[in-house]
Amino acid sequence: MHLQCLSATWLSLTGIKVFATGGLGGVHRGGESSLDISADLTELGRTPVAVISSGPKGFLDIPRTLEYLETQGVHVSTFADGREGNVEFPAFWARDSGIKSPLVVDDEAEAAAIIRKSIDVDNSSRRLAAFSLYYL
Repeated sequence: MHLQCLSATWLSLTGIKVFATGGLGGVHRGGESSLDISADLTELGRTPVAVISSGPKGFLDIPRTLEYLETQGVHVSTFADGREGNVEFPAFWARDSGIKSPLVVDDEAEAAAIIRKSIDVDNSSRRLAAFSLYYL
């Protein structure tokens, strides 16, 4: 099991609601045939913790990773970091992956409000917010 899976599970059990990490796993290229999907994606769908990350590693299939997260009920957003228009989802070490973000959060206050609302309204909500390493 990935460290992030264990960490998210333990954080959830201790009542911690927000967790920051580096890169995520994801759906590997060819994953539609091999079913090679990182365990942390499934855990993100099970654990009511908001995860702040720099996105999946760039060698993974990012569109399928985002689709898998959606299937798991994980709400995914990207911090705009001053960008306007078409903001792309980050790929761990790369600010832009070539894949449009499903949702863009404009500033820190909006990010905090979204996370707070998901905790207040439905404590079972899962959320992944991606920040590029450029911002961090």
